[in-house]
Amino acid sequence: MLDSAIGAITITIAYGLEIQPKDDPYVKIAEEALVGLAAGAAPGAFLVESLPFLKYVPAWFPGASFQRKAAYWRKCATQLVEVPFEAAEKQVEAGIAPPSFVSSCLSDLDEAQDVEHQKRVIRDTAGNFFVGM
Repeated sequence: MLDSAIGAITITIAYGLEIQPKDDPYVKIAEEALVGLAAGAAPGAFLVESLPFLKYVPAWFPGASFQRKAAYWRKCATQLVEVPFEAAEKQVEAGIAPPSFVSSCLSDLDEAQDVEHQKRVIRDTAGNFFVGM
């Protein structure tokens, strides 16, 4: 789904991470997250949209596969924003980060303000680089 070249460029711009030419773990995470985003955004894709009470059915219940899919896609979306950000943050801390959105923002943190909040905003914004693809 995700063109490897576009994914590599996006990851490089957002995080400054080096991308492997084949089977890159960051591109794989992005692909999985975007599959979930596309499936969840398709109108009428899941019966729970028409019958909202189904969201209370246990995940193991027959016909509740949407809950298992949603849990998996939630995990993928979380990985999309956390995994590359943590790798980029480690590079910044080690002083070896190439120029990127994350490295630039992390180097401009306002220590007088809530640093963790600033990092969350940077992390979530970098994760959104993939949404427009």
